[in-house]
Amino acid sequence: MKHTRHVPAAGYADGAALDRITYLEAKLILKSEPFTSVRSFRDFGRVVKKTARASGVGFTEDDAAGQRPRIREIVFLDTPDFALYRNAFILRRRVSYEDGFPVGDPEIVCKFRHPVEETAAAVDMRPFVAGKYRIKFKAEVLPLKDRVGGYRLLYSHNCQFGLSPVMS
Repeated sequence: MKHTRHVPAAGYADGAALDRITYLEAKLILKSEPFTSVRSFRDFGRVVKKTARASGVGFTEDDAAGQRPRIREIVFLDTPDFALYRNAFILRRRVSYEDGFPVGDPEIVCKFRHPVEETAAAVDMRPFVAGKYRIKFKAEVLPLKDRVGGYRLLYSHNCQFGLSPVMS
């Protein structure tokens, strides 16, 4: 029996071309307990920079590293039976804060993640909302779930937009 690779349609139902990967995101999952102050974050940054240099890995310092911390509240939303999560979707709301008060328009992010690039690309993430939105299609490198060492690759097809146009 010959194995055939699934090739998606040339585009979405309305004829628009499939989104292509535009980002590669490597995630490192950290426990929050050691981070109790701005100084502890900056100390960790110095350790990462030193380790990268010793390993011959590039390191680019973020321009915002010396500024005050930015705080965001992230709330994950789902149905009571977790239908979104069970079907590889993540829905979240992000709110930025300054001096303890919310600022700007809350952001909604809807994400579909799948280990097969073609499957993730085939999901049309364009929202039916008035106003601007941004589509991101990225490959995400994540640690393995069941053991230390190694990685897994997921394809993440995202849409993000401000909450205000939806509520108008």
